[in-house]
Amino acid sequence: MENNHSKKHRVWYLSDGNPTQEERIKEYDNFCSTYEKVLGEEGWQSPYVCAETIGSYITGNRDKVEILDLGVGTGLVGKRLHELGFRTFDGIDPSQGMLTLAKQKRIYRNLYCQLFTSEPTNIKEGSYDAICISGAFGKGDIPEDSVYEMIRLGKSGCLICFVGRTVAFELLLPLLETLEKNKQLKKEEITETQKYRKNVPALIIVYRIIKD
Repeated sequence: MENNHSKKHRVWYLSDGNPTQEERIKEYDNFCSTYEKVLGEEGWQSPYVCAETIGSYITGNRDKVEILDLGVGTGLVGKRLHELGFRTFDGIDPSQGMLTLAKQKRIYRNLYCQLFTSEPTNIKEGSYDAICISGAFGKGDIPEDSVYEMIRLGKSGCLICFVGRTVAFELLLPLLETLEKNKQLKKEEITETQKYRKNVPALIIVYRIIKD
């Protein structure tokens, strides 16, 4: 049985430690069975904030909307999106243990066990109306240049919603500004939130993909 000290150390290790990619995936595989419980104890609201932000932009025909959930974990974002009336989700995560639990929620159309980077996936171009990333961006997780693959996968007008610690977006924000200048993205909002995790500065970032 994992004690509170071990749980807090695991959260710190994944957020602020410096594991290799292989070590990180192994840790998530080991963490998956208690992941949702620990998130609740730590006051982690990021998945719900992310889902509700998507819901604030997409108010109609939610059952027709196709959403890609990056760093899907155990599927908490998808669960909340489903409660909000959305019905079609795909998810990507490098941890098979996490994906096994996400699959048990029976709401995901496709779940892909892989890292998400700037390298093209096997998913068809222009597949999604919204792409969401909750707490899975930055050091050791989804890299900044993966935005180029997000743009490829999104339809024209597709929302990209990031929710995460402010520090995780230091390199991303200048790239988003450049892509906006290049008329590939349009900024909808960059908002500070106190609802990410206890006493952790965080941002909600929403951009819209522009395609001719």
